[in-house]
Amino acid sequence: MRRVDRSRPLTTAPHRGAQLITVASILIGLVACVPQPPPPNVVLIVLDTVRADGVGGKVNGHAVTPHLDRLATTGLRFDSAYATAPWTLPSHATLFTGLAPSQHRAVHERFVLANHYTTLAEHLKEKGFATYGVTSNPWVTKGRGLAQGFAAFEAAYAGAEAASDKGAARASDLAVRFIEAAANTEQPFFLFVNYLEAHLPYAPPDEGLLALGVNSADLLRREYTIGEAEEIITSARAASDDELALARLLYQCEIAYQDQQLGRVFEALEAQQLLDNTLVIVTADHGEHLGAGNMTGHEFSLADDVLQVPLIVRLPGLYDSGAISSTPVSHLDIVPTVLDAVGDEAAPELLDGTSLRALEESDGRDRALIAEYSEPVTLINDYWGSRHPDFDASNFAVSLSSLRRGQVKLIANTRGEMGLFNHGLPATDSDRESIGKEMYAELEAWTKRLKESAPSSDSHP
Repeated sequence: MRRVDRSRPLTTAPHRGAQLITVASILIGLVACVPQPPPPNVVLIVLDTVRADGVGGKVNGHAVTPHLDRLATTGLRFDSAYATAPWTLPSHATLFTGLAPSQHRAVHERFVLANHYTTLAEHLKEKGFATYGVTSNPWVTKGRGLAQGFAAFEAAYAGAEAASDKGAARASDLAVRFIEAAANTEQPFFLFVNYLEAHLPYAPPDEGLLALGVNSADLLRREYTIGEAEEIITSARAASDDELALARLLYQCEIAYQDQQLGRVFEALEAQQLLDNTLVIVTADHGEHLGAGNMTGHEFSLADDVLQVPLIVRLPGLYDSGAISSTPVSHLDIVPTVLDAVGDEAAPELLDGTSLRALEESDGRDRALIAEYSEPVTLINDYWGSRHPDFDASNFAVSLSSLRRGQVKLIANTRGEMGLFNHGLPATDSDRESIGKEMYAELEAWTKRLKESAPSSDSHP
């Protein structure tokens, strides 16, 4: 530190050091006056019911998702991405809040995201973003608390007249209209779109069949119904190979048609010169059993079939390598990723997720990922009880939780039962038992902390 010479008169010319300090102060002031670049726009697209393997494959030599594949070549694709719940409402609530199901409590028997939770749309709206949502799923609505923070939230499923029409074309129409309007303003925007095509019943329109070179005349039938899917569960029978092949083909054709409609949104962003200043996130809320383990749909389970989801993220300068990442990631990481990309450092301490950028910069291969499924009392008693009165669904009347670490996964229920699943566990029973006990203790600690961190009471919107 320079010692001040107090013997000199105060009118003496300033020292060179003081001049440097003054110049530095001026420069800092000038830098502060330079307008900061606007934050990127944010587009979050949820492909309802699309498994991880539903993206990137081929049928009859035709790419199922060419538009998503193209996006991935200039973005970053995660092949170990997992939902925190196996059905729509809690999964979307996690995507919108960054909270686990036992924290946000938009689960079975509550069926709503309470209005005291701050959503991503509310947060971005407060930061000056225009917010707009489009939903193709009746579970993703204002009445379920998921429209909080959106200036407008429109239902693409309104007006559907056939099983082959789940709203994809209307969803893209609405999204494109919003993008074209947003291009004429300086305001950053947050656009959310939910597509429902891959959900039961599987009844793809002609465009989906043609996209994969499928001749409708060669099909046993054009639709795989909800009733057929439920019969596999209620009859406890193994589906025939022909039945499963048909269901999977129609499911893939639904995804192919959906990808065509999704391509229109990407093309609109590009045509309006917005794509390269937009954080695009494409994922699914959950997957689908498709007959695995004599299960269909996506309830009653925390199997990887219903939890592992596609995830593609693109933003030039941040997520643009075209690589495939094997870092384990969760829907808990989506809100932190958006906040990080828009330059918001005030992420709530309650969030357990981490931005995907930070995860890619660290070694997160052994991080723990959790998922939860609350006991579906109403679903069993009212829905299954009325449709299948002779079916004993008591085996499903239980809450589930799971913890994944690396290639090992533990699933436990509220009856005290648990199962250990792996792709490389030690061969000896004692080692497996030790790992199981260790993971169960960790899962119990997670569950306890999550429940304790949830608000003490919920109020409905």
